Amino acid sequence: VVLKEHFRCAPEIIDFSNFQFYDSRLVPLRLPTRSERLAPSIIDVRVQNGVKSGKKNDKECDTIVTMIKDFVRKADDVK
Repeated sequence: VVLKEHFRCAPEIIDFSNFQFYDSRLVPLRLPTRSERLAPSIIDVRVQNGVKSGKKNDKECDTIVTMIKDFVRKADDVK
């Protein structure tokens, strides 16, 4: 079974899977509302002193959680 359309993610996020696994044939159909838009949708973040243990990197996980909390807090401040 191969998807033809994708409804859940913003196009910028699904593009990776679309290119890697669908030969760019997957059609992203979700258009985020203005309040849902993140620009850019994906960013690179260098985490100092992160060490992978098994399949995870605790320092990286903690950094991501902090960034999400900060984002949500700032969004709440705007309301």
